[in-house]
Amino acid sequence: MRNHESACRRQQEARHGMQLGSVSMDVAQLGVVNMNDATDTFNSSIEPGSDTLLGMHGTSSQPDELSHVRESDALAPPGSDVGQNSFYIEIVPHPASGKKSTIIPLDSSGAEKTHEHEVIKAALSCPWRPFNNLADFEYAEIAINSHKANATIDKELEKLHSSWASHTVITFRNHKDLEASLAAARFFVVGFQRGQVTSSFNGQDYTFSFYYRDPWEEILGRVRDASLCAVSMWYPVQKYIHIGTGRSRLYDETCTGDGWWKIQDTLPQVDGLPHCFLPLHVWSDGGRASTTVTKHPLIMRPLWLPSEIRNGSGNGGGVLLTYMPSIPDPAKPSERTPLERIAFGNFKTDVYHKVVDKVFEPIREHSHVGDTVTCGDDIARVLYPGIHIISIDHEEACKACGTRASPATYPCPRCLIRNDEQHNLSIERELRTTESMQAIYLEAKAASSRTAREAILQKYGLHFVENAFWSIANSDPYAALSYDTLHSDDIGKWGKHLWPLLLQVLSNMKESEMLATNMNLVPTWPGLSHFSCVTDIEYTDGNKHFDILRCILPCIVGILPRASPLIHCIRAYSRFRMYASLKCMSEGRLILLKRSMVLYGSLCQKVGNEYGKDWDFPKQHAATHLPSDIRNKGATINYSTRPGEGFQREMKEAYRTTNFKDTERQMSQVDANMEAIAHIRLQVDDADRLRREQEDKARKAAEHQNFEHTRAPTTMAHLHKAQSDKQWIFRAAQPRTYPSSLRAVQDSFHRFHHFASSLRQFLLTLAEGRELLTIYPFQCIELKFQSREDWKEGRDLLRCNPSFNGQPRFDCVMINTEHAASYGRLQFIFICRLPSGTELDICLIRDLEPSTWKPRTKWDGCRVFREGKLMFVLAKYLIRGCHMIPAFDSPSTTKYFYLNDLIDGDMFLRCEKM
Repeated sequence: MRNHESACRRQQEARHGMQLGSVSMDVAQLGVVNMNDATDTFNSSIEPGSDTLLGMHGTSSQPDELSHVRESDALAPPGSDVGQNSFYIEIVPHPASGKKSTIIPLDSSGAEKTHEHEVIKAALSCPWRPFNNLADFEYAEIAINSHKANATIDKELEKLHSSWASHTVITFRNHKDLEASLAAARFFVVGFQRGQVTSSFNGQDYTFSFYYRDPWEEILGRVRDASLCAVSMWYPVQKYIHIGTGRSRLYDETCTGDGWWKIQDTLPQVDGLPHCFLPLHVWSDGGRASTTVTKHPLIMRPLWLPSEIRNGSGNGGGVLLTYMPSIPDPAKPSERTPLERIAFGNFKTDVYHKVVDKVFEPIREHSHVGDTVTCGDDIARVLYPGIHIISIDHEEACKACGTRASPATYPCPRCLIRNDEQHNLSIERELRTTESMQAIYLEAKAASSRTAREAILQKYGLHFVENAFWSIANSDPYAALSYDTLHSDDIGKWGKHLWPLLLQVLSNMKESEMLATNMNLVPTWPGLSHFSCVTDIEYTDGNKHFDILRCILPCIVGILPRASPLIHCIRAYSRFRMYASLKCMSEGRLILLKRSMVLYGSLCQKVGNEYGKDWDFPKQHAATHLPSDIRNKGATINYSTRPGEGFQREMKEAYRTTNFKDTERQMSQVDANMEAIAHIRLQVDDADRLRREQEDKARKAAEHQNFEHTRAPTTMAHLHKAQSDKQWIFRAAQPRTYPSSLRAVQDSFHRFHHFASSLRQFLLTLAEGRELLTIYPFQCIELKFQSREDWKEGRDLLRCNPSFNGQPRFDCVMINTEHAASYGRLQFIFICRLPSGTELDICLIRDLEPSTWKPRTKWDGCRVFREGKLMFVLAKYLIRGCHMIPAFDSPSTTKYFYLNDLIDGDMFLRCEKM
């Protein structure tokens, strides 16, 4: 036992020294230069355990109650021994911006905050115009957003003007009145216009009609919006994290990548007239509007706005440009010859590019010469739009790049890798570029015969189609095409390859039921799906596949043979998948990403040799392009197709409201109605906010400030208020009680019969005396922490409840200790009020200690824990929550658990350091 008095003294000194979110991480993982100096400075400024300080553990003289006294030396507040700005983020803007670097300290209290601006528009007397009144607008908003049918609207309005309400102020009488107001409201948004393209196939012309929005008008609407200008990123930046005297490049938002910076270098620099590149994000994916109808929406997003805004559905979010025409196949693909398949693929690709050419025609000239626009901040800028990111699946990518599909000799739309080399993740081939592919197209066009032309195109896997993106400046489709974790990983490498292979292996072993049983016993975790019969359902949702991956290893390690290569392959892949989805990447993380990718590729070959699996497919090879994507376009969240998947639900609802004839025209109008309603809602909300602020100012001015402050008796409201400025908050309050009435605290495995005496002993270690007054129990705790993923605030909501939704729920936590983080399971959380008036937030925790027991196949990063004794810990020493999965193959005499490091990026990085 450590010296008790020394520990108590240090505890008293550190009690009020808590700071939220001090960060400790592996410097090498960040890729910091000048490693020796950086490491020395870093280690002197960051505590060895983790983000927060560890509380004093409980003590007891009874042998079977608490563990023996476990006291941890409290540490000095983070950053107390180092100079200012030893740990910070530096943002270096492009020289064309004329701005200086920005410093964001990270070794002070509080995590990095998202830079937010708020512009309150002038109050409008009638912000709901062109609707007659607010009630009309609110009814229209509900009707449009819930996609009500005209018959339903007519029936509701009839009832509102008769038996449902006696004095309704809604002026609509039927859906025609509503449509008249909506038609006027649509003038606030960019409308749809009709377009046509014609292409030939087998000597016959086919004409396709579609409805589309003008992308330049949509761009102007955003750059002229004062509220969006306040958060617009007009120039690229380079972001660095500094640790001591070392620094490492960071990549998060698109503006931090090299691609935007290089484009900005090519633009003119004129004093007093900024020239700015406006990068665009294009997303498209086919989706089922009904069981028999497929639609292909094309969405555009403004990359100069923060990801929280552009990926949302509100002001500044993505906008529907068009529905790409569906091209029915006049014959069975299996009955075609190879040349006929190429000809039909050429036809579909030609139609695709003619539609793209028509839709983006308004930005073509501006992309080359720019257009002077007075923006919402009253600054005139010369704007150069360009398509910087394209997020689509592989089939769509082949169309966008004009390349042939997977059977081609060169199937990758981004490089010239051969079909039989796609399994090799350690090689890189020549990249396709606009210049090189355009030259091949022109060479084929000048060929003397069709046979000669085909020979030229076949060597590069190209269709004989003039790519529409070639004519738009700074819109190289091969560079814009981006890695997507949804299609390439969750429903790609994992969902369509590794997961089916695993199921087949288990089926051959007659162990599928065991996997289903184990997965059903995995404890719940916020944001993690629970699977009761994982082997009986064929999942198509990428999120479900990712959730399976995050829990799979503990569930199969006791089933598969010892030293199974499949275990190691899945682990290597899961590490690659976690690195790929980090919201902020550093040079060090990029190195680790590439290492995990190469290791995964080599293990795939071992799995292939054992199970006969072929790894030559495009989504396997696509991983080789990920590191360059991150360097050029920022983190993968910028080009994920997941935000676009939400539009598929809206598309289905819009289709349902049509009469199933000329559906795209009607669906386009539904989208325009929703845009108009959203525009007016912003005005209504702005007016309401300004009104409330004015009322608050008037109320505060009228209040008398001369009142006597008296200490109110302790109440739940008082306790919650006292916690509001801490990094933890107790929730789900229970009736107050007294220690004497807590004769036993029940947990899943043991009873603790000496709560009061052990709590008194624990209080003595804090120099708080032995007398207790009142205990206020809670069943939930919210922990705030600084995420190691992006240094912003993270939150965990943890339960300590014997019956949460009918099931016991006792979540696990990470606790700060002197040398490394420790772990435990919440058993009881409470506020203890002492006679002195001191209130302590305390947690009773079942210790989870590292175990020497090992599974039959120990994977890289496998960490096993066993249950230990009960102990008291002050809540301020809890770092964050953690997910423990039972070791189903462990000895039955003791409870063993695997630490799940795949729940999120922060936990993954914390465990990677261990």
